[in-house]
Amino acid sequence: MAKVFTVSEINKYASRLIKNDLILGRNVEVEGEIGEVSFSQAGHAYFVLKDAACQIKVNFFKNYRDKSEVTLKPGVSVLCVGKINLYETTGSYSLTASVVKESGLGRMYENYIKLKEKLEREGLFALERKKSIPKYPSVVGVVTSAEGAVIHDIITTVKKRSPGVSIALAPAFVQGEAAPSSMIEALRLLREYGGIDVVIIGRGGGSFEDLNCFNDESLVREIVSYDIPIISAVGHETNVTLTDLAADMRAATPTAAAQAAVPDVESILKFYSQKIAFAQSLVEKKMHILKSSLKAKAQLLRAMHPENRLRQRQMLIDMLYERLENSIGRVFSSFRDKLNIYEARLSGRNPKNALRKGYAYISDKTGTIITSANKFNLGDKVFMTLYDGIIEGTVDKISPLDKNKL
Repeated sequence: MAKVFTVSEINKYASRLIKNDLILGRNVEVEGEIGEVSFSQAGHAYFVLKDAACQIKVNFFKNYRDKSEVTLKPGVSVLCVGKINLYETTGSYSLTASVVKESGLGRMYENYIKLKEKLEREGLFALERKKSIPKYPSVVGVVTSAEGAVIHDIITTVKKRSPGVSIALAPAFVQGEAAPSSMIEALRLLREYGGIDVVIIGRGGGSFEDLNCFNDESLVREIVSYDIPIISAVGHETNVTLTDLAADMRAATPTAAAQAAVPDVESILKFYSQKIAFAQSLVEKKMHILKSSLKAKAQLLRAMHPENRLRQRQMLIDMLYERLENSIGRVFSSFRDKLNIYEARLSGRNPKNALRKGYAYISDKTGTIITSANKFNLGDKVFMTLYDGIIEGTVDKISPLDKNKL
């Protein structure tokens, strides 16, 4: 039956294997990039050394650290020399370094930082010197490899967004020592070609070393002095090269650069269609308001037209005339009624009416009506007026009238 081991036995056995190993039992050289870093109060340094796939913990004690010139910070590529130790209690192993120095990649990064600071001091990355990207380009120049996904993505994106835009490709190396001069030559070729509205320069993702050709000083200065707007799209969003900083615009990816270079015609048409529809709606609403206003004003003008005003005045005069006529009629009617009354009264007092009833009145020779017998003397002429004639006579006798017999 197989032996059953304890955890401690396994860890101790693994520790002895490492110490006795022909490779791990001696000093080993391990190259990688510093990840997380921490420092103890005693001055010891503890950091993670990693590559694209794995990582290992590194202990760098003060007595060795004091002899090192390297700056321990994330992102720095270093070469560590030391021994592999297994910590039996936890079963984890680490590298105890006696030497930590910059690797070739570390020096490359340091040169990148120095050149970046230099160009920044010269103002080559200043926002005020950057050119505007045209909104509606006709021709887009592209500096990248003639093969691979980058040019395919750019062509696909441009044709989808703006089918009428042409693409002028100036093939160039985008990795290696020959890449900077190749890209400079491609940029100059596009300038000579003429009619280019905007240029995209870039490549797909890669390591810092792969993308380092985009940190070339000559290439950066060519981009800064270029008279056509340039969009840089190098690697992924986390990769920032000096070309990105020098360009007039930086895009996270080549596809994003193509999107920034040309407008989305379909979206623009949709946007303006909505604007036109909205404008039409406003115009129709305004027209409705104007029509209503014009209709009201037309009615007012018709009402104020001289002919209409004369007609209204005539109607008013006719009405007043009718009222006056009615009023005068009522006044005349009242007068007629009163005249009839007066006529009746006067008719009753007319002497002729009394004469028709058999009465007569007496007058003297002068025509004066005599109402008393005492006015006559015997022998005086007397005249009696009847209804149909006058009787003339002489007073032969005057007899007083007994009033009691009346």
